[in-house]
Amino acid sequence: MKKIYDVKAVIIRQPFEFAAFELLGRKLSEYAELGIKDIPYTVADCEGQMVLPEKFDYLAVLYADMPLVTADVLHDVSQYMHEKCLEKVNFGKGYMVTPVGHEQFHADRIIKLADFLSVNDTEGVKIVYNELRLRIINRHISGGAVILGDNVTVDDTAYIAAGAVLSGATTVRGNSKILSGARLDNCYIENSTVGQGEYIPPFTVIKNKR
Repeated sequence: MKKIYDVKAVIIRQPFEFAAFELLGRKLSEYAELGIKDIPYTVADCEGQMVLPEKFDYLAVLYADMPLVTADVLHDVSQYMHEKCLEKVNFGKGYMVTPVGHEQFHADRIIKLADFLSVNDTEGVKIVYNELRLRIINRHISGGAVILGDNVTVDDTAYIAAGAVLSGATTVRGNSKILSGARLDNCYIENSTVGQGEYIPPFTVIKNKR
């Protein structure tokens, strides 16, 4: 059984070009904090303004333009560092250290660097979009929703109940709620509620319906 170490994080909120770009219902700059919300973290405008926590086993220093980082990934990195007796691991422009933190180690072959991608061009936006879209779909599947095919898109802010079925090129945007038993086939739903057992046929567009 893996030991869970005391992992904390600091997010550096340096401005970046795509910070306000909306991706799957949220600004791109929101995802870094959302991804690590299950561990204690603070924010700073630059590294020079970081306030280190009094106690930690491992401290991750991240940047707001790294939207794919998750708490699970950081715990995996801490586990690896413990097993290899490492004091520091670099990933992209971020890094994780122990309280000693004097040893430098480049982890290109060990850590999935895509998880620490910094978004600084349109290709980065594309990579992040595809990865976040897949994570959101998998989260709803794990929660009991049925999502058929590879063309369904769901915003991170939407709610899909267990037992709902989405198929075709269905898109669910904003704060929509899709209740249990609803069936959506190749339709567009935005800021709307689809009731229990309701069927939405192909090419239907529903906006702002509660």
